[in-house]
Amino acid sequence: MKTSEFVELAEAEITKGWCRHATGDEYGNVCMVGAYLRVWAHHRCPGRQLYQVLTLTAAMIAKLGLGQLSDLLPERVIETFNDHRAKDKDEVLAVMGKTPLHCEEAGD
Repeated sequence: MKTSEFVELAEAEITKGWCRHATGDEYGNVCMVGAYLRVWAHHRCPGRQLYQVLTLTAAMIAKLGLGQLSDLLPERVIETFNDHRAKDKDEVLAVMGKTPLHCEEAGD
């Protein structure tokens, strides 16, 4: 699966329902990391692809000035944005929508 397809599937999960402060809730809503984890588990993608998507998303958050990039823990960058900086689901989806463009720049 292409990285851009991985991101698109995660966007679909967020569109169904978004939450903060947890990877998922009792209603099936997910945060950004939770959406990526759900796609990774459902499609049995390699762990390295999950890490690549997390890293590219964290890089996009940093590029947009919405957080600082940490090469060691990209999921923390994403969690901070999702839980504290994002105004709403639409802002989360906007960042995710730009991540495939970043994938193309990275050669995917």
